[in-house]
Amino acid sequence: WHGRRLCMAKKPKCDVCPFLPHCPEGQKNVP
Repeated sequence: WHGRRLCMAKKPKCDVCPFLPHCPEGQKNVP
């Protein structure tokens, strides 16, 4: 499950997420 493995509230793994290009919150988290 994407949400349980990558997009966790306290420590999201945005750098390895395949949806990063479509996720505004993830783009804020990745330098």
